[in-house]
Amino acid sequence: DADGNAGNGVQVAAGDIFAGKNAFNALNAVNNSTGTIDYAISLLGEPSGITGAGNLFTVTFRGVAPGLSAVAFSTVLLACALVANLG
Repeated sequence: DADGNAGNGVQVAAGDIFAGKNAFNALNAVNNSTGTIDYAISLLGEPSGITGAGNLFTVTFRGVAPGLSAVAFSTVLLACALVANLG
């Protein structure tokens, strides 16, 4: 849990790619039972967008016992949408 508050569910830690920008985190939920991460963020009011490199979010895995374990991603969807102000 990124924020350490078990009362509001489990989340990933927001990355630095939108640091200093007007970003809205619309969804940040982790389900340990199903192994899913749902994360959605929107950049608001930035007509030129952003360029560069950075982290979108950070996932921390904690083992329940010493040892090694492989981590596999079965489905990954990264989408970018451009919404133009036509008014």
